[in-house]
Amino acid sequence: MKGAGRLRELYGEPLLRFAYGYLRDEVAAEVVVREVFLRALEGDEEPDRARPWLYRIARNLCLNQLRDGARRGEGRLRTAFDAAESGTGALTRLLGAERDAEVNAWLAQLSTEHQEVLRLRYAEDLSRAEIAEVLQIPPSLVKTRLYEGVRRLRALASDHESGH
Repeated sequence: MKGAGRLRELYGEPLLRFAYGYLRDEVAAEVVVREVFLRALEGDEEPDRARPWLYRIARNLCLNQLRDGARRGEGRLRTAFDAAESGTGALTRLLGAERDAEVNAWLAQLSTEHQEVLRLRYAEDLSRAEIAEVLQIPPSLVKTRLYEGVRRLRALASDHESGH
């Protein structure tokens, strides 16, 4: 069980944040993370790299839960811009919340595939190779989706700034 504690210490909070991004429910996210660690401990598979493997398990559990209708209508992906508030004052938090709402609105206009790669890269800080492992897609597709996602976000931000 010593290994389980170390896994939890290393990946517990990031996986919780990741699962919450899918499910938008703290309790459901905690259940997913517990299930990830149970599967990791009980599984016969010994991955070459634990981090992408754990994220893939978490993603699959979240997608299954969403697909099963348990969280219907609450499947918006969390973004890097949903991160915890870094400012201390009320005005700083208010301005940050406004900015986050704008960016989340722009992200909501992107496909789930683009939201997912952007989130894994910028909120979870996974490499392109790790993202490819998590999503089980070629690294070249990860690179393309990242490029297109960022390009579309910039276009939406530009349209917003010009008043369109």
